[in-house]
Amino acid sequence: MTTHKGLGLDVYRPATGRDATLNGITSTHTRVTLIGTIDTRGRFTPSPKCARVGLPTEDSPAVALRARATSAHLLPVTPDGTPAADPIWFMFGGNYAAATDSRVRDYYRELGMEPIYGAIPVHDRWER
Repeated sequence: MTTHKGLGLDVYRPATGRDATLNGITSTHTRVTLIGTIDTRGRFTPSPKCARVGLPTEDSPAVALRARATSAHLLPVTPDGTPAADPIWFMFGGNYAAATDSRVRDYYRELGMEPIYGAIPVHDRWER
C-alpha cells in the first residue's frame, strides 16, 4: 500500500459544539491531511508536488478533494487514496477544514479551479 504525502489542514467546527457528522472524522480530529483529488468518476490522483508536505497519521487522517465544476469538498480516504466508502453517500456534516498556507490556493490553481482563500466543506457524514 502506498501512503501519499499531503498538506495538513485544521478542522473548524460550529461554536455551539454540535456534531452533525454522525461520528465522522472531523468529530474527533482537529487536523486532516489533504493527500489528493477524487474526480467525478471516483479516480484518485495524488496531491500536486507543492502540497506533498507530510504523511497522514492517526491524529491527522487522510482526506481527498472532490472537485466539481463549480465547487469542491473533502472526503475521507485511506492513506493510499481509496475512498473510505462510496463517495456518493458522504454528505456535509457541518465542519470545514482550512490552512493559512498559500499551497491550498496553489493546489486549486493546479487543478484549473479558481483559487480559494476560505475553508473547504468536509463531507464526512455517512448514513449507513
